[in-house]
Amino acid sequence: MQNPDFERIGKRLFSEGLVSANFGNISVRKGDEGFFIKRAGAYLDTPGDPIFVPMEGDVPKEASSEYRVHRAVYRKTPCAVRACPPPQRSGSITHP
Repeated sequence: MQNPDFERIGKRLFSEGLVSANFGNISVRKGDEGFFIKRAGAYLDTPGDPIFVPMEGDVPKEASSEYRVHRAVYRKTPCAVRACPPPQRSGSITHP
């Protein structure tokens, strides 16, 4: 699935300084079936082809490990974008 929004949103998060490198995640829901999520280790500004994750059952190994968070969000709402800005990462490292 090619989705131009993945790259557009990822580039915007990066250009605004909200993320750096591959911190953060993007997914797009596909009805009640599941959602497409960024590949594990992919950069937000060049995410490549997203991976389909079903709402229930096995998950492809190429999918981001954050799929669990996105599943939980999709059970309550139709959208999810998650980013980890640098101050948040610093705080989570120094304050477990």
